[in-house]
Amino acid sequence: MEKKNVAQPAWDLFCKGDLAGAEQAASIAIQKLNNMTVAPVPDIMVLKAFYLCRLSRFHEARSLFGRVLENCPDDIYAQQGYLLSLEDEFSQKSNKEKKDVNGKLLLGLGTGRSGSTTLAKLWGEQKSCYCSHEHPPRLSWSDSPSRLAFHQQRFDLLCSRYDYVADVSHWWLPYIDTLMATYENTRIVVLKRTRSATVDSFMKIKGGPGKNAINHWINHDGEFWSKNAWDECYPSYKTGDMKEAIENYWDDYYAIVDDLVKKYPSSIRIFSTEHLSEADKQAELLSFCGFVKPRLKTDIHLNKGDAVDGSRMY
Repeated sequence: MEKKNVAQPAWDLFCKGDLAGAEQAASIAIQKLNNMTVAPVPDIMVLKAFYLCRLSRFHEARSLFGRVLENCPDDIYAQQGYLLSLEDEFSQKSNKEKKDVNGKLLLGLGTGRSGSTTLAKLWGEQKSCYCSHEHPPRLSWSDSPSRLAFHQQRFDLLCSRYDYVADVSHWWLPYIDTLMATYENTRIVVLKRTRSATVDSFMKIKGGPGKNAINHWINHDGEFWSKNAWDECYPSYKTGDMKEAIENYWDDYYAIVDDLVKKYPSSIRIFSTEHLSEADKQAELLSFCGFVKPRLKTDIHLNKGDAVDGSRMY
């Protein structure tokens, strides 16, 4: 069956005004296609999300917008719809509760397989802190100006409501200079797991080094290794050895971090992943971020994960 025919029933139902039926048919199409990017599936999701906004069901709307942005990160309608839903929700709430704050931005970095899920959960426990983990749309390693602009607008809106706004994603590293120029009071926590443990974890979780493994770090044709949407979020290396490429990635990532620490010594600090569950290290980390009465959570554990870097929270 052709891809367009798989998605067509969903569009036909939407055109008839059957939004619930269209969303269900679109979900079936996604399962059959294993690809949400095939038109008109993302269009139906975006239109349904706008309809939910009209009903003031903002959280549900943003979940749909987020699903679209995971698969279609440059979809301008999903980006703008998400921001409008957030702005409208805050506007409605401001009529009931006055709140005017200038929140601090917190960013969590690390190569991946370095405790990002744990950090996101720890920040999420703190009072008046809105924390997400790998919030879509993803950022490429080289250049993502429109996607970065979306994130900055999202941060601005959230900082008007929360004392702390955080996101934990490995992809922030190439954009730190830009973000520091805009958010001067930012605190950046860099998680650092040992090189060998990080490489071994990546090799295991990505299915390497054999055929069909997910290899983000080598530019390939997809014949041996599997192509993946997240390939763009990592640098590529001129080697035929997946393990060597990941080792180069670890080296380069923390070399860039070391330069940034020298450039912004009061704003960036490195913490060892292996000690992230210890009470004294959590207290040090949270104090660095500015939390006056930090809530420790020593029972959180590192994400075991699957083929992606960790469960996303948004």
